[in-house]
Amino acid sequence: MIYVLAMLFSAVAVKAQHNYDSQGVLYSHSNNVLTVGTNTVQGNYGGITSNLELRNTEGGLLAIGGLSGGSIKPLYLIAGAFGTGMYFDKSVEFSFFGGDNILKLRGTDHDGGSVLVGTGSIPTGYKLAVGGKIITEEVKVSMQSSWPDFVFYPDYQLSSLYEVESFIKNNGHLMHMPSAAEVEADGFMLAEMDAKLLQQLEELTLHTIEQQKLLDRQKEQLAEQKIEMDALKSALKRLEALEAKVEQLEKK
Repeated sequence: MIYVLAMLFSAVAVKAQHNYDSQGVLYSHSNNVLTVGTNTVQGNYGGITSNLELRNTEGGLLAIGGLSGGSIKPLYLIAGAFGTGMYFDKSVEFSFFGGDNILKLRGTDHDGGSVLVGTGSIPTGYKLAVGGKIITEEVKVSMQSSWPDFVFYPDYQLSSLYEVESFIKNNGHLMHMPSAAEVEADGFMLAEMDAKLLQQLEELTLHTIEQQKLLDRQKEQLAEQKIEMDALKSALKRLEALEAKVEQLEKK
């Protein structure tokens, strides 16, 4: 592709020699810049001058390749009224940098259209595959299933802590959660896992509330027992005082 463009620049430069037609459709400038659709060099993009500029009243369009359906698929670079971007035939797989497939864009004939970064394969049904780590400031997940607020419904059967303990002893992991072997084999879905973790937190919250109620009842019982103990102590003191008086009377 680069070789073809270089040959085009050279051929136009030799043939045109700074000439252009009456409409300014094709113009070769002295600074080795070729403009199409305009005789003015806009150039200088971040301090770098372009060697090829395409422009008209609607913007610019550069098509590289053959006819759609042929052995060479076309690539369109568009900037103008129809949008800005890169468009290519749906059956084309477009690679940047090549080599280890650092970045690949696939048309709709490839798994419905997909993007691959750092990998050459993508599981069926997925749109994005990244062979490495991802860093981002924020991720929004749109849930396809219900959020586990059903834990707070009156008819929800909350497992007792003894049942939880028994399940852990028998299975080696928490209820409603995948095992380590399952995660290692199949990974996990982020939205689904967040929902499961929230369910665990909600159930734990309910258990904590019940434990707090139990502690409050025990505190009330202890307070009542203390009152009763204080009353018994007071009665015992009075009884001891009466016994002492009786002993004094008997001695007389």
